[in-house]
Amino acid sequence: MNRQQLIGRLGRAPDVRETARGLVVTLSIATNEYWRDRESGEMRSHTEWHTCVCFDRLAEVARDHLQKGDEVFVEGKSRSSRWTDKDGVERMEREMRVEEMRMLRRSHVDAIASAVRMLESIEGLAQKMKRGEAECDVGTLASMIARVRGELTRE
Repeated sequence: MNRQQLIGRLGRAPDVRETARGLVVTLSIATNEYWRDRESGEMRSHTEWHTCVCFDRLAEVARDHLQKGDEVFVEGKSRSSRWTDKDGVERMEREMRVEEMRMLRRSHVDAIASAVRMLESIEGLAQKMKRGEAECDVGTLASMIARVRGELTRE
């Protein structure tokens, strides 16, 4: 059985290409391992980079909704290819052909930007309320603040 599952973060924006067969999007996904060194007791880590290729509808979703830093779940088949480059060096590359994909978490930068916009909206409402130009009940205000908290703590 040839199945691979990954949970990781996009290391760069999706690479979008149009081919004769349709849209192709390549994702560069980083997965991380953490462990404690037995001798020194220090925490260690290793980042592995994975090339994941999306076709058709998944390519459209990746193109339209993913950005650098987003955390994703991908599942698919592992494929390897060999070729000789222009310098005569034999190369090998392994990639995943993505068959299923789920966005888990947006990049931290995007979540913070969204929360800032929400806070600016709340601040504008508060200023209008102070001038008597708007009314807002406590429940609505609490709901708006909860949305900001949700943006910043989304797991």
